[in-house]
Amino acid sequence: MNLKLANNILFTLFVLTAAALIIILLYPPKFNQSVSSQPLASLENSKNAIKATFWNVYPSIVIPNDDQLISDTMTLERNDGKTFLLKELVGKKNKLILRYSSYDCEICVDSVLSKVQLLKGKNAAELLILTDAKTERDFLIKTQNKDHPYNVYLMQNGNLNLTMEGKGFPYLFVLTKDFRATKIFIPFKELSYQTEQYLSYVFKFLNK
Repeated sequence: MNLKLANNILFTLFVLTAAALIIILLYPPKFNQSVSSQPLASLENSKNAIKATFWNVYPSIVIPNDDQLISDTMTLERNDGKTFLLKELVGKKNKLILRYSSYDCEICVDSVLSKVQLLKGKNAAELLILTDAKTERDFLIKTQNKDHPYNVYLMQNGNLNLTMEGKGFPYLFVLTKDFRATKIFIPFKELSYQTEQYLSYVFKFLNK
């Protein structure tokens, strides 16, 4: 290969490289933008679907349970084997109740408890956690290895007789000192800010 031919090849490569750079600068590819926006759009669609689900169930499930009477003689078992009546645990103060089932999403329950722990350090309000279990052994296994400081009580004689029972999601409510359910809330882990807002409001209400 003579020197002139080599120079021509180098010049051609230089021109092609320069042209490619100019095209990229003037017309940047759009695939990065579309790829990165897809997860955000998917997340937003998921949140919107959850919000729609909540508002769909709110009129038929949440509202009818407001101010419903809860039996104060319900028997509850702690994971150390001791039993209590609900009225012994509630006393003469309103209490925040977290009700979940052994069939509910454990991640959802843990998400709620993490928010409670975050806010409860600034509040004196107490939390009662009520659950059911497939077997007593199942209850003991799940509650003895818990990562939160709250006692979990097994409901021995039925449920709370609310229409929200058995719907596949945990829920929170305030149990008044005259044993009525109020301020009912369904938490979703995907909308954790709503849970924080609810708990902040409820703790202020309980500490009046």
